[in-house]
Amino acid sequence: MRPRRRPTVPLVTAEKKVSFSFTYRMYSTTWAQRAGKLHIRFTRCWSQREFHALLIRKKVGPDTKMEGHTVRCVPHRRAYFDAPVAGAYYFEFTKLNDGEPIRGNATVTFPR
Repeated sequence: MRPRRRPTVPLVTAEKKVSFSFTYRMYSTTWAQRAGKLHIRFTRCWSQREFHALLIRKKVGPDTKMEGHTVRCVPHRRAYFDAPVAGAYYFEFTKLNDGEPIRGNATVTFPR
């Protein structure tokens, strides 16, 4: 039996820096990319708490090709997502509205 491999990111990639600070919900800015795997890597975290990261394709219509994961903001930890079609994408970050903010920095690496 073969060992499980991590999702690979194509050689032609681009990076986008993301800073976040929210107590309930936040939307990132959009970026254009080709279809393929992408990941978000947390570079700095002021509070190591769990929240939900949802990757959304910016498109009006019934199928926005969303994929979400519960993640914890821990420096150097990555979360992998799949963008099945080319288009403009953005993240929606959501957590329990308990009055405690989540702040941090991350880098999104995506196929160009």
